[in-house]
Amino acid sequence: MKKILILYFCFIFNLISAFAQTNYMYVDSLKGLRVRNSPNLNGEIIYSLQNKTQVEVLQTNDEKTNINGVLGNWTLIKTRNIQGWVFG
Repeated sequence: MKKILILYFCFIFNLISAFAQTNYMYVDSLKGLRVRNSPNLNGEIIYSLQNKTQVEVLQTNDEKTNINGVLGNWTLIKTRNIQGWVFG
């Protein structure tokens, strides 16, 4: 009976962990990273993140954008109490 309970709790824990995974990334830019209020260059800069700051990725636009020869996506991120869009 103990083995069954232990297996059951392990199964539930793994199931919860699988659904609760969060995608974290780190800023990799010595100059920092501008956070904007909308996913375009016209968006207001609301914050500037320092290099190696951990951010939580909430959403990534599927559409690729070319900015000054760099092809990338706009990504909605969150860190501390800041939430906004970054390009990369």
